[in-house]
Amino acid sequence: MRLTGVAAALLLAVAGCTGSSVKTPVTFSAPTPVAGGGDCGSFTIAYDGSNGYEASAFIVGRIATDELGCDVEYVNTTSRMAWRLVA
Repeated sequence: MRLTGVAAALLLAVAGCTGSSVKTPVTFSAPTPVAGGGDCGSFTIAYDGSNGYEASAFIVGRIATDELGCDVEYVNTTSRMAWRLVA
């Protein structure tokens, strides 16, 4: 049993010392925003107030209204009902 533990530790130590190099991460730049936002039409946000998502839903809705020109409608629902609407 002890030999198995020592062998496993040795195997992990050797595996951590491989000669693979770390690749440089690929970076992407965000697209240039359009001045004045846009017109996204209507936007419905379903939220479950009992799970603490209400504030997040209203923040996203406010950004959608102010920055994207959306008409936001909020639907207070349960998580179970929201997933049924998505499916």
